[in-house]
Amino acid sequence: VIPSSDGYEFVSFTPTDPSDGAVPIFLFQSGHGSSAKSHELLLQKIANEGFVVIVPQHANDTGNNISCDEPPNKKAASVVFEGATIAELQTDGTHLAAALDWVKSQKDDMVGGQKVDTSKIVTGGFSAGCVEAICHAADAKPGSISGLACISPSTALFVEKSYQFKRSELKEKTKAFTIPTLWITAEEDLCNFETLDMFKDVETKGTTLVSFRDDILDCSLKLTEEFSIWGAENAAENPGMAVHMALACEEQVVADKPIVSFMKRTFDISTGGGPGPFADESDAVVVTKTDTLTYTMLELLARIQ
Repeated sequence: VIPSSDGYEFVSFTPTDPSDGAVPIFLFQSGHGSSAKSHELLLQKIANEGFVVIVPQHANDTGNNISCDEPPNKKAASVVFEGATIAELQTDGTHLAAALDWVKSQKDDMVGGQKVDTSKIVTGGFSAGCVEAICHAADAKPGSISGLACISPSTALFVEKSYQFKRSELKEKTKAFTIPTLWITAEEDLCNFETLDMFKDVETKGTTLVSFRDDILDCSLKLTEEFSIWGAENAAENPGMAVHMALACEEQVVADKPIVSFMKRTFDISTGGGPGPFADESDAVVVTKTDTLTYTMLELLARIQ
C-alpha cells in the first residue's frame, strides 16, 4: 500500500519476474464493500503476465473497517436494499483518475521496481467498481485510456441510490465509447443481464463478451467472507451472488485470462505466446463484435445458454 499526499492510498501489483522494458498499466477499482485484498489473486495473476496493476484504496469500505455496527450480512443488506451510505463509494471516475495521476507522477515511471508505459492504459473494475471504471473511461482525456475491462458490472436500477449513479446516464456513456471494451460474466451471475446489456450497447469493433460456465467456478465464498462485507447469508438471499463473487474474488478465479488476452490484443503484444484465447472453449462462450455485428438481448441470451 502506497499512501499519496492527497489522502488516497494505492496498491500496486507488479510482475514477479520484472521486465526490462516498460509495461502497460491496468487501473482497477474493487467492488463496493471490498478492497484490493479481495482481488489479490486475480490481480497478481494479471501482473505476472507483464503488466502493472494499480488499485485506488478507499477508506471504510471493507468488512474490517466499515462504519456500521451490524454483522456482515446486515451491513450488506443495508447498502443494497435500504440505500444506506455506510462506506465511501467509488462511482464517479475520480478514484481511478487519481490513480492515473499518481502513476504519471512517479519518478522515472517506476512503480514497485517496474518501469511502466503511461501511454498504454486500460481501466476496469468489478461489480460496483465497473461504474467507476465506465465513468473514468468516458470522462478521461481523449487518447489517455486505451480500453475498458468490466467484470460483472453492478449497474441495475435498484442499486442506483446505493451506488450513487444514474443507469440511463451510464448507458449513454457506454454507447459513446470508441475504445475496445471487455465484459465478463457467467451463466447464473447476479449481474448477467446487466453485463449483456452494457455489452450490447457498445459498437466498437473488437468489443468482447465472455460468459463462463458456472460449473467451473469456485463458488465457496471463502475469500469473499474473509475480505469483504459479503458472505453466505447474502448469497442465500440473492441467487447468483456466489457466482458473481467467484469471477473475481475466490481462489480459483477465472477473469484473469480474458483480461490478459484483451490487454495483449489492445496493445498488440506478441511476446509470451501472444494474446491467446479469451477463454478455453470448454469453459466459456466468447462473443466478439465485428464492424457489422450487433445483437438484441434475446440473441445474446440464446448465444450464452
